[in-house]
Amino acid sequence: MNLSECHYIGFVAKKFSFKGEIIINVNIHNIEPLLDIPLVYFDFDETIIPYKVSKARKHQKNHIRLQLVQVDNDKVASKLLGRKVYISKREHINPLSINNIDHFIGYKVVDGKSTIGIVRQTIQRSPQHILVVLNEEKEILIPMHKDLIVSTDTLNKVIKMSLPDGLITLNQ
Repeated sequence: MNLSECHYIGFVAKKFSFKGEIIINVNIHNIEPLLDIPLVYFDFDETIIPYKVSKARKHQKNHIRLQLVQVDNDKVASKLLGRKVYISKREHINPLSINNIDHFIGYKVVDGKSTIGIVRQTIQRSPQHILVVLNEEKEILIPMHKDLIVSTDTLNKVIKMSLPDGLITLNQ
């Protein structure tokens, strides 16, 4: 597994108990889907190491408490402090729940059977995240809204959307 196959979800904020539990500060709005993830990956100097999750529960609003199979004491948990935490892109996490949507740069945007273009940039300064899609020589601004997204395919880097009539021509 390498970083291009992973989504960054947060970092290890602190240890929780002498049994090796850790608290992950997560970068995702809705953490519920993360509670069922079987593996998490830690970055050790750009080497991604998998850890099997034995127990996960919500700790606070943006925190998850994890017990990992390989971590059974305070000393081992200390080695994870501050480490970046990733999940596999194969896990089905709603892309809108991830605070940073920059990982969609390079994805192909499809509306029905028509290819709109390739995501060149994202705009996240407004309450509504926006994809900047390059179509031939034109930039098209598409709101990243849950009602417009049909599906995402992280392996093939495709976002299937159902765009309202006139949205594409509005940008011209």
